[in-house]
Amino acid sequence: MKPLHKGYLLAAISVLAFSSIFIISKILLSKIHIIQFGFYWYGFALLWLMLFMLKVFRWSWLKDLGKTGWIALVASGFLEVLTAGFFFLSIREFENPALVAFLGNMGPALITLLSVLLLHDRLNKIEVAGVALALTGALIISYNGSIEWSSLFIPGSLYVVLAYVFDALSTIVAKKYIGRVHPYLFSLNRSIYLFIISFVLLAASGISFSIPAEAWKYAIIGSLLGPFVTSVVFFYALRYMEAWRYAMLMTTRSILVLFISWLVLSVFPLVYQLIGGLVTITGVILITTGQRQLKRLSAIIPKKNLWKNK
Repeated sequence: MKPLHKGYLLAAISVLAFSSIFIISKILLSKIHIIQFGFYWYGFALLWLMLFMLKVFRWSWLKDLGKTGWIALVASGFLEVLTAGFFFLSIREFENPALVAFLGNMGPALITLLSVLLLHDRLNKIEVAGVALALTGALIISYNGSIEWSSLFIPGSLYVVLAYVFDALSTIVAKKYIGRVHPYLFSLNRSIYLFIISFVLLAASGISFSIPAEAWKYAIIGSLLGPFVTSVVFFYALRYMEAWRYAMLMTTRSILVLFISWLVLSVFPLVYQLIGGLVTITGVILITTGQRQLKRLSAIIPKKNLWKNK
């Protein structure tokens, strides 16, 4: 198999796995408390990642961190806790998880804007148009059909916005320090922080550690597909393909979640929400096209020496 074809295959697996967690987490959150969800979801994810690390881990990854690398991991850990918390709150609140996926397309727009503010990147006209479309589409999707400010947007919309703001900040941290911190350490770090925070909250709240038997299969499958397969396969895909190609494939995520939601949950967005979703996808495509012209997407690809077995 040609390297590019292998990259597309791995990227497709990553996108499909990521799409599935919108549905699996929605089902699981209907059966258990969100704190129980975090404990088991990231507890199992930590298990899968640690088993994987037994094969690939190199002590040089820790030796090469330095003070700035450890600071980056701490900052990324807390940002990921906020990202995941607000993301799964939005999944719980939205009747249709496809809307959360469509709103997620504003993520690249937020990352682009924050890159300008924090990393002093410059935007070209294509990127500006893409950011404008992505944010406009998000507003259309969030509209609740009311003219009163208190009920202008769909309940839970704020959770989505906050989730992707913190996700954008976490991405900026990873982008800035990817040359010092191995990508797998970011993935492991995320699950460690979320598991510990969930454990502390669960113990302090008095909520039972016990969950229904039916919930176990969703926690195991979801943790395997989400925090583990999605992140690990993503980094493997970037070995064989350019980041802009992966970014383009990620625009299909919303369509996949829409289709799976319709099949499994029997829910479908309203017409104006679909239009807003298509507008956000168009915005992401423009942002990716603009970044490809500036070769800015290459900045998220790990440096080659990180992949060597030191």
